[in-house]
Amino acid sequence: PSIASLLTGAWPDRSGRDGLASDAFTLPELLGPAGYRSHAVTAHPRLAADPGFAQGFTAVRALADAPADEVVDAALAALATHEPNQPVALVLHLGDPRGPYAPPREFVADWPPQGPGPWDPATLDAATPAARVADLHAAYDGEVAFVDHELGRFLDGLRAAQRYEDALIVVAGTHGEELQEHGRGGHGRTLFEEVVAVPLVIRFPRGAGAGEYVHGPVSLVDVLPTVLPVVGVRTNQRIDGIDLAGSTEGQGQALRDRSLYFFLDAAAAGTGPGQWRAVLQRGDKYVVENTPGAVGALYRLALDPFEQNDVAGAEAARAARLQRALDRAARPPVTPP
Repeated sequence: PSIASLLTGAWPDRSGRDGLASDAFTLPELLGPAGYRSHAVTAHPRLAADPGFAQGFTAVRALADAPADEVVDAALAALATHEPNQPVALVLHLGDPRGPYAPPREFVADWPPQGPGPWDPATLDAATPAARVADLHAAYDGEVAFVDHELGRFLDGLRAAQRYEDALIVVAGTHGEELQEHGRGGHGRTLFEEVVAVPLVIRFPRGAGAGEYVHGPVSLVDVLPTVLPVVGVRTNQRIDGIDLAGSTEGQGQALRDRSLYFFLDAAAAGTGPGQWRAVLQRGDKYVVENTPGAVGALYRLALDPFEQNDVAGAEAARAARLQRALDRAARPPVTPP
């Protein structure tokens, strides 16, 4: 759902919960009439097999499970097929860091795992020994360092092609990884912050607005409505996201008052038992695991960013208000990270 929401600016109930909805308009489709050639290079095996993902793209290169260096090579090669004055939209989708972790050796040289691989976060549970958890952290950090290096190499390629200064660059994560913070590992199992709070960094052409920070909850649905005004494209399509550039120009309060809803059917995804729901509202996050006997947990993220202190009992009125918000939503729009 995260990729579909990023490309459409729509919550997954409209953009597609399992693959891209056939009636969804994507960013490449909106950019095409403005003269853009859109390329995608993806290492994700499911996207590689989903024909809907190709909507609007001039070309899609699917490198299922390829490491980041191979994906960056393919992206730079695609860019090189166009003249410098040809507008190009490029979606570069790296599979790292994603379990099982297999970082190149040089990227864990300063913090090598002490035990043997493979380092698969899906094997973690509350009983996993601390030494094994530490090895998973080291391997994950190595994959993050590898991706950081490869993104730097991609930006160097943009500079060499004389495309960097005028480029609009968005770097976003589609999910995080749990490494036993709440007794599990990997992603698609819970809705805690280590999984749903992901990076979103936007570099505007010629560095406009550099250093500004958006205060308030943001989502991948905000990428498309932020991009379109910059490239001079308008649309009558319904968009659920918010122009984040506008949020730094006097719209900050509306963003801070925004509520985000989350829904995860781990059983249907094959990643774990049960379903999860959550709502984030004014710094309060309320999480419910829909299993027999489960009760909601409330976290004050400003004071407890790692969600280790459930205050639902002490803040019963606040928890009840957020539970009612979830109940009113019935089945809330699935919020990607």
